[in-house]
Amino acid sequence: AISLPSTNSLASEQEGLMPVYQFKDDELVSSDLSGTGYRLPTEAEWAWAARFNSQGQMRKYPWGQQLPPAANSGNYADRSGASQLGRIQAEYNDGFAVSAPVGEFSANEKGLFDLGGNVAEWLHDYYGIASGLSRKLEVNPTGPEKR
Repeated sequence: AISLPSTNSLASEQEGLMPVYQFKDDELVSSDLSGTGYRLPTEAEWAWAARFNSQGQMRKYPWGQQLPPAANSGNYADRSGASQLGRIQAEYNDGFAVSAPVGEFSANEKGLFDLGGNVAEWLHDYYGIASGLSRKLEVNPTGPEKR
C-alpha cells in the first residue's frame, strides 16, 4: 500500500461525493475510478490538460515543441538550479534553484497553473517498468491493475 494522507477522501465525503480512495490507518488500500469524489488525474488526463493546445494538437512539451522551455512556462531544471542539478536547460532561467511557489508562472491555454516542472507530477496511475507499452488503443489507461 502507498502511504498518503486521506485528505481527498475526507473532502469528498464532506461534499457528499463518493470517495475514490479507500484508506485504512492512513494507508491507501484501494481505489475506484467510478467514484465521484476528488482524486489525482490519470497520466492521460494530465497529458491532455498540460499538453493539448486550443487547436486540439498534442505538444511535445507543456510549452510547445522545442527546447528550451518558453519564457515563464514553469520551473524546470535550468541555470538557477545548476549548483544542485546535473543536467540543466542552460538557455532557460526561471529564477528558482528548487521548487517555486504555486502559481508563480503563467497559466496555460486552459487556465491551469503549474502542470509542468516544479516537482514530479502526482498521478493516479500505477507505473510498471516491466509492463511495457500497450499495443492496443486505450482510452484513459491507468496502468496495470496491480503493482
